[in-house]
Amino acid sequence: MEGVVRSISKQVYGKGPRDIHSICQGNVYVIHCFGVLSPLEARLADQGGDGRDTLARVRQKIFAEEREMITQELEAKDIVVETILQDFCCVKDERILVIVTKE
Repeated sequence: MEGVVRSISKQVYGKGPRDIHSICQGNVYVIHCFGVLSPLEARLADQGGDGRDTLARVRQKIFAEEREMITQELEAKDIVVETILQDFCCVKDERILVIVTKE
């Protein structure tokens, strides 16, 4: 899972996470990514309110594409995805993905 998330993050955002930690409990994978912001995104995040809001909106729109790419990559490995959720914190420069697969 970590390799798929790292690879697709590089494709979608132009930069992969600096570090990734994951936990698997049955068919639920929690992937915690650190150092996810590009230099431009970090500047937006440092601007505060409007910059952070813009960054959050853009990241949310891009995530729809990323979700589809992750699903396709995993299904190519015979892993059926039920859902992928994410939360993103530009202040801490991290995000969490939750991937639920069919058992």
